[in-house]
Amino acid sequence: MGYEMKRRNKQKLSIVANVLHLLYGTAASAILQAIALLLLASYLQAHDFGVFSVALAMAMIMGYFTDAGLGDLVLREGSKKAVVIQTLIVSYVKIRLLFLILTFSVGLSVVWLLYSVQQEVFHLSVALILPIVIGLMFQSIASIYFQLIERMQYMSVIKIVSAAALVLIVILGVLMQVSPMVIAFLYGCAYLIAGMVGMVLLFLHLGRVDWKAPFHVGLLNQMWTYTIGGLLFVILPHLGPLVLERTLSLVEVGLFALAYRIPQALQQLPSVVASAFYPRLFSAYQQGQHVEHLRLNMIEMKWMAIISSLIALPFLHLAEPLLHLVFGAEWSLAAPALIILSMMLVVQALNIAVGDGLTTSGKQKTRTMMQLVAVLIGIGLYVTLSLQFGVIGAAIAGVMIEAIALVLFWLFYPFGKKEIIKRVLLPYPLVFFGSGIVLQQLHVQPLLPVYPMRSFFFCFSFGMKMFGGRLQEKLYVLQPDAKR
Repeated sequence: MGYEMKRRNKQKLSIVANVLHLLYGTAASAILQAIALLLLASYLQAHDFGVFSVALAMAMIMGYFTDAGLGDLVLREGSKKAVVIQTLIVSYVKIRLLFLILTFSVGLSVVWLLYSVQQEVFHLSVALILPIVIGLMFQSIASIYFQLIERMQYMSVIKIVSAAALVLIVILGVLMQVSPMVIAFLYGCAYLIAGMVGMVLLFLHLGRVDWKAPFHVGLLNQMWTYTIGGLLFVILPHLGPLVLERTLSLVEVGLFALAYRIPQALQQLPSVVASAFYPRLFSAYQQGQHVEHLRLNMIEMKWMAIISSLIALPFLHLAEPLLHLVFGAEWSLAAPALIILSMMLVVQALNIAVGDGLTTSGKQKTRTMMQLVAVLIGIGLYVTLSLQFGVIGAAIAGVMIEAIALVLFWLFYPFGKKEIIKRVLLPYPLVFFGSGIVLQQLHVQPLLPVYPMRSFFFCFSFGMKMFGGRLQEKLYVLQPDAKR
């Protein structure tokens, strides 16, 4: 009994600590990366920066294909009893190296076919892609390992090292007045340096590694569902601009893209909660603790809803002045779309949390199928609403896609659907929208339509009551021995 109490006390605050580690790491790296891009944009000519942006996008996509959903499979397999972590990680590294070779073979061939005539573009792309893709692979391998063993502080170290190296290398390149191709290569090397740091940390923790260990075949189980699901997640942020290019003017597409990218970038902050809960959810389900799995997943949903609401609320009232201040007066026209898409933060956060519940309970195939349905419906929504309402319609479509995916995920949740809808999916969005309306009524220059106060005060009060009554539940994760 005494040992069990010590074990439980040791677990106290672990999830909170992991969330905090990921938050500061994500925030610091995002700020440093933004500084690096601003320095780069000010140094390069518009043409060179355009070429760099295209090459960077291709490098990021190729970086995804070196993983292809394997990271989630490692977390799933690592949560099983009697698994040998060293054997699992060695198998993971081997298959990642194979995927790296395949990715370079296909990806660089595509780059050559597209830009073989434009030698400048081709050489810059290769100079950027080679180090950045290898670096991303190393970073990902190390990060997945530390996520598996719930040592999120090392994930933050890798992120911060990568971003700090970016800033230092870009400053060095600017001071030395190097060519665009050289600075692109140096930019990629920053990712490679961080990846090497991550791998050193990984092997220091793993100790002696047997590279001849038998392959962990569990990594191949349902691999295609994780790969397709991850690919759909990568495609979704780019779906709007790709479809809207055929229904709106390029100026309108640009306004929508800017309004969409802001909440999409900010979604990294609530998403760190998902990263902290992910291994715990896998572990609970693999051990047959379905009630505990549901409890942890609902806590994840609540935390993500609260963080995303706090991030989104300011945009309901400050969208136009913020766009004017940061991007200039001409981008203020994106304010109405940004107001609508800021609501997507809350819906998408809940969407991710409920989807994690499906994945960690052995229903990744269901999650992938529902994502595919949402994407297909989303194409129709983007076309229909953008043709009818322009940029505003496109923004509404973006929110509706996430809402549809959320409903589909909830419908196929394996257990506790009533609890989820009653304690999370109804009260928390109501608190958010109620807070937005109340703040809007107090604002001197409202940006949202005015609705009858009584109905929204009722929604706000109801949501707060539901929220306040359940607040203590979130503290149970800090006290595993608390009576429930």
